Amino acid sequence: MIHSHENGRSPCPGINTFANHGFIPRDGFNVSFAEIRAGIVEAANFHPSLIDSIIAAGVGGSTTEYDDTIHLDDLAIHGFPGEVDGSMSRNDIFFGDNHSFNATIWDMSFAHFHNPVVSVQDAAQVCVDRFAADDAANPEFDPKSPEGTPPMTVCFGSAGLYMLLMRDADGNPVRDWINTFFRHERLPEGWAKWPTPVTADDLNASLEAVMAAASGLTPSVRRHLL
Repeated sequence: MIHSHENGRSPCPGINTFANHGFIPRDGFNVSFAEIRAGIVEAANFHPSLIDSIIAAGVGGSTTEYDDTIHLDDLAIHGFPGEVDGSMSRNDIFFGDNHSFNATIWDMSFAHFHNPVVSVQDAAQVCVDRFAADDAANPEFDPKSPEGTPPMTVCFGSAGLYMLLMRDADGNPVRDWINTFFRHERLPEGWAKWPTPVTADDLNASLEAVMAAASGLTPSVRRHLL
């Protein structure tokens, strides 16, 4: 893989945001998993065991010479845990660029958020509509996580994650904060990390709530999720 980005960045807005703020090394190259773990703990107060489970799934995708480091743009390798079809803010690999933020796709996703607080139903509908659009346009569409990672789609998992990460003090996911997080890959003004560590149980509960709220999945799309 040719690393052509001046500042190595991934297709993940969260990882990019933490790198942009310096919680993870800004250049994005040869970043150790220890640096990623420490940076996310400091930036977002995720429990280390949650981060470790994510890191463990991604070790095999590194293109560095070492098992304990990664280039952030390695995350753009198709099939790497977290990089599959149906992203809320990136295009599918079938269309060429699965790495860069796509304003057109994010505008379509963001248009689902009608109120200052994002509901679980609206978050789920983004994924449903992205799946439908991609299934119609991409003959190789597959939104599932790779074999060996948790049995979820990345879109639902990402929704569950941003619903946790971009909460206000009352636990409400804030629409404008989510927009800043995706569109500008920055931590929003006024945002603060959750005061208690975010655990794998928290993420699973958020993911399951989003998936349970999903409605309108066509049979054509549903077959990809089995």
